[in-house]
Amino acid sequence: MQADGAIKINRVEGGHTHFIGRFENGNQFMLLEVYFDEGPMLSNWQSTRKEFAVLHIFNNEGLHLESMHQFAGITKDIDGRNLGPEMEALMKEKGRAFFGNIHILPFQTTIEGYAYGFIKDMESYCFTILPNEISFSAPFDGEYDI
Repeated sequence: MQADGAIKINRVEGGHTHFIGRFENGNQFMLLEVYFDEGPMLSNWQSTRKEFAVLHIFNNEGLHLESMHQFAGITKDIDGRNLGPEMEALMKEKGRAFFGNIHILPFQTTIEGYAYGFIKDMESYCFTILPNEISFSAPFDGEYDI
């Protein structure tokens, strides 16, 4: 953890934090593929699970500025493809991006009725990226747990 309270998140190429870094204007970003299933996991989950590309933008100090999203479709309709086109559409007008580690502060927002954010868990003193449930804990060196 930095002195200002921002938490380090390491970029892990090919991992859950592959698409993080900075824009040329200094703002930081986190681009994620996420999904939601409304209700219990059923045998036909591919017919009910919704998939999204989500872009969170932070200032240089790690303060959340905005979140944008693009609905990609229902899992059965996507048929295993990655969300590259949706992710590219979100990044298109933000300027040149450079992948790398970031430092962000906790935040919470709602997109289409679902909770998103980087939330502090008061019991375990960890921070979790929602809805992906990627957790960061002491010593806050940027490494994550699933």
